[in-house]
Amino acid sequence: MKLNYFRWLLTGAVFFISTAYAIDLSYSNSNPMGEGTVTTNSLVIKGNIEYGDYDKLLNFLRKNPQPFVNNRFIVLASNGGDIEEALKISEFIKKSYPSVFIGQTYGQCLSACFFLAAAAPQRLWTEGYLGIHRPYINFQLHNKLSIIEIQKIEKNVMEFARNYLNELEVSSFLIDKMFSTSSAETYFVKRNELTEYSFFFEQLMIARCGYDVNDLKIARIKNLSTENPELFNKSANRIGQAIRCGKLNLNEEATKYLTRLKIN
Repeated sequence: MKLNYFRWLLTGAVFFISTAYAIDLSYSNSNPMGEGTVTTNSLVIKGNIEYGDYDKLLNFLRKNPQPFVNNRFIVLASNGGDIEEALKISEFIKKSYPSVFIGQTYGQCLSACFFLAAAAPQRLWTEGYLGIHRPYINFQLHNKLSIIEIQKIEKNVMEFARNYLNELEVSSFLIDKMFSTSSAETYFVKRNELTEYSFFFEQLMIARCGYDVNDLKIARIKNLSTENPELFNKSANRIGQAIRCGKLNLNEEATKYLTRLKIN
């Protein structure tokens, strides 16, 4: 999906007029899903997404690329923001193939942030922390444009967003749920409504890494980790091995893309 077409749709109409950079970027080894730490650093993208944040992200990574280049882990915590900027960051995630995490340590991923999560080959989130609603035009535009102009822009934006989500393999159910949820409300995505892996990544793991989809079903059995830790750990370890193998198969393409962006 070409983002220059999206920019054409919004000629003369930006979603957020502020030029302040809102997202905060850092590296952290805190466990994004709860207490404690993990063995590797993740790139943390936290805060509202505003104009210029895509360039801010690239500049941050160019100054200190190795934690991201080596691991390709991202933690998302954002209430959303500028949809055009979010789509640019989403394209970055789509082409660099990171694992994305959303959990209680850093907070929720809502609204436009969903586009970032959906672009990743692997996304792990805590229920109640990934929320969606209908995209909308910045309220300031309603005082500057005619009703006909607003209707035209909104229609074009909705069509583009729907097509983009289709390209990211988001289910039609979830896309419909997004567009049927008022911008004043939030629908929280349930575990069975968005696959933990993109279809492409899951198939890659099955074909090249011996991934067994039953391992994920076993690992998700309620209380299994305490009632049968041996079975849980065996399945969890096989899943981890398949994910590492899958990401290793994506290293070459990710490296080419990051090198073109001078992140290496």
